[in-house]
Amino acid sequence: MKTELFVNTRDANGKVTGFMPRDTMIEAILNRWEQSERNMDEGVQRFELMGTDGKWHGPAGFPIGVTMTGEKRGYWVSYSRCLGTTAGKRFDSKEAFEAHKTAHIERDRAEFKANLDQMDETRLLCQFQYWVK
Repeated sequence: MKTELFVNTRDANGKVTGFMPRDTMIEAILNRWEQSERNMDEGVQRFELMGTDGKWHGPAGFPIGVTMTGEKRGYWVSYSRCLGTTAGKRFDSKEAFEAHKTAHIERDRAEFKANLDQMDETRLLCQFQYWVK
């Protein structure tokens, strides 16, 4: 495979430079992908209340005859901006949520990079145009 690919790139003066090293192109794709991925969801805190039945309930989830004891616990969960809802695993702290999210992104980035490294020039250019342009 060639180490440089032709891309319609421009320098700071607007002059078409034309060629970009393959590694630089892959890094640009990965950086744009990571920006997108980090903005997909955020950690939000939710609460549960202890009921007189000894179980934890959501604020509006008490069965008939059960009242709250006043005990409250919080947890963190992922809020998906594109879906407009919370989902997934619960975390004890925002730091635990962020660590999980970072590990997930790093794992997916490594997998995506491996796929990009395997691509032929035409497919890599398509990915570049999709993610970076």
